[in-house]
Amino acid sequence: MKEADVAVRFDDRLHTVLAQPAANPHDRAVRWRQLVELLARSPDLSTQLSQQALTEILSDAQHIDQQLRAAAARAIAQPHLPLPLVIVFAADTVAVSAPVLAAASLQPSQWKDVLATASPDSTAFIRSMYPGLPAWSAGAAATARPAPAAPIEPTPVPEPTLESVPEAQAEREPEQAAPEPVVPEPEPEPEVAPPPQPAPAAPIAPIPSISEVLARIEHLRQERQVARPQPQTVARAAPAAARAVELAPSPLFRWECGPSGEIAWVEGVPRGPLIGRSLANPGEHNGVDQRIQRAFSVRAPFRDALLNISGEGPAAGEWKLSGVPAFEPADGRFAGYRGVGIRSAEAAEDIPTVEDEPLDEDALRELIHELRTPLNAIIGFAEIIDGQYLGPADHSYRERAAEIVAQARLLLSAIEDLDIAAQLRASSAAVEGSTDLNALLKDLTPELKERAANRNARLDVTLSRAPAICSLDRNVLERLMRRFCFSLIDIASPRERLGISVDCDVGQCLVSLNRPQALQGMSEAQLFGRNDDSPDVLAASFSLKLARGIAQTAGGDLRVSGEKLALVLARRRT
Repeated sequence: MKEADVAVRFDDRLHTVLAQPAANPHDRAVRWRQLVELLARSPDLSTQLSQQALTEILSDAQHIDQQLRAAAARAIAQPHLPLPLVIVFAADTVAVSAPVLAAASLQPSQWKDVLATASPDSTAFIRSMYPGLPAWSAGAAATARPAPAAPIEPTPVPEPTLESVPEAQAEREPEQAAPEPVVPEPEPEPEVAPPPQPAPAAPIAPIPSISEVLARIEHLRQERQVARPQPQTVARAAPAAARAVELAPSPLFRWECGPSGEIAWVEGVPRGPLIGRSLANPGEHNGVDQRIQRAFSVRAPFRDALLNISGEGPAAGEWKLSGVPAFEPADGRFAGYRGVGIRSAEAAEDIPTVEDEPLDEDALRELIHELRTPLNAIIGFAEIIDGQYLGPADHSYRERAAEIVAQARLLLSAIEDLDIAAQLRASSAAVEGSTDLNALLKDLTPELKERAANRNARLDVTLSRAPAICSLDRNVLERLMRRFCFSLIDIASPRERLGISVDCDVGQCLVSLNRPQALQGMSEAQLFGRNDDSPDVLAASFSLKLARGIAQTAGGDLRVSGEKLALVLARRRT
């Protein structure tokens, strides 16, 4: 019953897209791309709506720009793409069909179905990838037969005179007795002699019409319905070893749920135990982590939340679910969650075997640049809404825009920290500086005290009596100090008193800050982990982990010393 509900949900979504108007080229292209992506994810294209969608895709393809069609092909290319969709793309030019054909994993009989309506260049592409397909020998025989049929066309009149000269002359002898000496009929021979007429095999394979492709897909669907009972008999005869492989526990599955929280799509494990299960209301089903419910209420991502599935089979056991919220691109409405589930035991076994790969600093900085650009655009658009620069906006929209700006700035700050870490790894100039730590902290004191006052807390600063010259570039050290101090000040409780002190040792400088009440009693693993339910503690842990990473990259460290956290920095010898 639940699986039927899922099918109805999918058909409703497909029906919605099919009902969208396509009054202009942009709308038509958007609808075409949406139909392609929906069918690519459908397990069954035999429904009436799916057939209608295939017809729309084929008929509208000629009106869609080739680059857009190629981009759609790259987006859906996968080994297990539904065969009818592979057939549809194979009918297009190879510039469009190549990603789909290269990724497809089909049986020889299925490739034969694809080749039946494939365009000439797609056929050549398939031949280059799979020269040993049985379809080529069958195709050669098939193309060899039409060759004699071609001369039957009425255009080449000389042909009948050559093939049936004795009979034709015998019948027409009485009528054309006189013209018989004019037997300069050898002349037509040069025209007929070019038996390169078999070469018109190329025009025999024009780009197939829409009706031909649809007829081929319908034929496949009927064949599948007739042969449907057959796999059951084969499964009965399957050996026990094959069944054991089929029932083996899966290490990972992908899932999606709608706005109501019910899982609507699963890939990687049997759907029965999961489809229809509510993640937003864990009280209805045992085994759902409450962290998922809390994340649902604020549309926040979640990670490694536990899900227990009772019973037996590949889906049974304990899973760690991670998911991110999804929103409709057209109007921004909440569309549910998308994520993965990892089997707990598998994850624990795989962690020790993972080997660290060397970090490519240039690639990292390029990635940081690619992330910073869209983030700045998001911040800009959200500030336009919040500031009502283009006209009045509802209070709820402005609140949401302000929240987006704040969160995007936090993410941008973390990205800039990664950029600094990449600079430290790529160049030694940043770790060969000379910065007076006392002077820097003195300059930062007003800003730090103001930040503490915003939380109704108090901050005391104690400088070192000895010269505290740190061997870091001032910009890097200033950012590191801000990250370290902000992470602890931002979690301070009202009327709490924090203290920052600078000390110097033989070869190092220490910046110590006592733990806020929210972090007291926590172990080092908890301080730098992500196991706490409090958003403030999670944010502080994330910031501390970033600060420690930058410090370690610069030759220092961030250590836990009793009820204090100490930022250890290399001291420059004078």
